[in-house]
Amino acid sequence: MHACSVESPAATDTAPNRVLRRCLGHAGDPATRRKEISKVRLRPDFRAFVRLDRPGTLETVSATQPSRLGRMMLDASVTARAELNVRRAAIPAAYVVLATVLVWSRFAAIGQGLWHDEIFTLEHFVAPGPAASFTHYGTNDHILFSVLAWLTVQLPGFGEQAARLWAVVPFISATVVGTVWLHRRAGAVVALFFALLSTSSTQLLMVSTEARGYGLAFLAMAVMTIAGYESSTQGTSGWLTVFAGAGVMGCWTLPTFVLPLFAASAVLFGTRSIRRRLLLRLAVALCAIGGWYAVPVSALLASRGQQYGVRLPWHAPLTGGATELAAAFIPTLSPASLIPALVAFPVLAVGLVRVRRVMPGLAGITVAPVALTVLALTIGGFFVDERFVSYLLVPIFVIAAFGLAVLLTPRPGLLGVVAAAYSGSLVMISAFVFAVVSVQHVRVPHEANREAANAVAAIETKGS
Repeated sequence: MHACSVESPAATDTAPNRVLRRCLGHAGDPATRRKEISKVRLRPDFRAFVRLDRPGTLETVSATQPSRLGRMMLDASVTARAELNVRRAAIPAAYVVLATVLVWSRFAAIGQGLWHDEIFTLEHFVAPGPAASFTHYGTNDHILFSVLAWLTVQLPGFGEQAARLWAVVPFISATVVGTVWLHRRAGAVVALFFALLSTSSTQLLMVSTEARGYGLAFLAMAVMTIAGYESSTQGTSGWLTVFAGAGVMGCWTLPTFVLPLFAASAVLFGTRSIRRRLLLRLAVALCAIGGWYAVPVSALLASRGQQYGVRLPWHAPLTGGATELAAAFIPTLSPASLIPALVAFPVLAVGLVRVRRVMPGLAGITVAPVALTVLALTIGGFFVDERFVSYLLVPIFVIAAFGLAVLLTPRPGLLGVVAAAYSGSLVMISAFVFAVVSVQHVRVPHEANREAANAVAAIETKGS
């Protein structure tokens, strides 16, 4: 039996098989053997072949008669490498599939006829011009969206359906930005789950394809969450400016966005090194928000009495995040529903524990906006529909992505089987519901107002 001496027993390598081939190839020339073996280091899983002659001396590798344990570990190494190669190929493929579904589901129905809320928005706040958004404010008026939509429909070749671009494009941008950021900060698995949740949410499918401001608010929340975390960890003025700018963008679209802005700002105030710079930027942001609503302030305060939706139950401050998560995938789910919230709660609980361990600065930035918004709406007795606060799904999906990544990680024992079955079932059910709803969404308009108008016009023409 020939042996090869190894001078760096603690080192690692990527090709243990090459070690054996080189050892066997120069079995008769010890000097050449040492020279060749020094070029290749051993992997930890190859140490099953290693025997320590004396403490502190060279290790000896059997090149012809590896132990049974050594063969088993070498086989495991080859299998692990094959799985890694498959995983490396699967991640880009998953991104391509999700991107295709995301773009198709948002753009395929963009030319359909408008439904009631879209028609009301265009008729009262877009067509008359930007002044109408400020002087005739109503709950349907998402002012920033109305102004941008008015600019768009004025362009040659752009019809009323083009106003939907200000919902579709910001939403896709938010999903892409959030996914790329999580990929860099938390890894591909968490990023893929975030992309999956954002793409397959039936609630977001509806609000991100209608000519309203929910897509803009979703983008503002995504940018504010990212900038908030980066500001707390890096402390740079640039990220603080982006944070404040995203807050202004969200508030200019939906007034309730001021609640997550205040909550996230309160969390950032815990970082002493950025307090002064943050305070300066928030002062400018509040001036911009106050100036934006200076004209419609009385109508804005009066809109608090709107009664569309339901009042949140007493337990909403505790279960609101889980309810939002469940409602994102179950059409027409009431914000007061408790059982779906209990089903979804473990995903958020596990995700929050994981976030606190690997990205502790992200926990407050994601939890505080959701908690304060739900608490304020509950105490104030406001009527709430899930889409009113759909922007909260950004931090909720971030936490849920961490939770699903943990729960779906293979682990031995009954607990691992239960966790995988539970989380896997949630993912498959959500994907199935989205598949059914998205196909119907593309084929059938939300409300066939245009078709009905054409039918009436045809009847009148035929009668005349």
